[in-house]
Amino acid sequence: MVVGVYSRDHHRAEAFAQKHGARAAYSQLGDLLKDPRVDGVFVSSPNALHAEHVVQAAEAGTHVLCEKPMVEFWPPPGMTKSGKPEPAS
Repeated sequence: MVVGVYSRDHHRAEAFAQKHGARAAYSQLGDLLKDPRVDGVFVSSPNALHAEHVVQAAEAGTHVLCEKPMVEFWPPPGMTKSGKPEPAS
């Protein structure tokens, strides 16, 4: 079940949500990640945003599936080798 969808353009999020039966549409990723119904996310944003979105979802404690390699090196900035956010310094 698709609980919510995110797009930087709220109208696109709304249209996608209606077409695919999602219960909510978001134009702020943080709002989607705060939705208690969301267990995981599929990151399909532009490649340049993959690392940022994956780290943000991981920090929120959400399971993440990323559609393409998000970086050419591992781990990306802000993540440990296990894919968890780096502890705050």
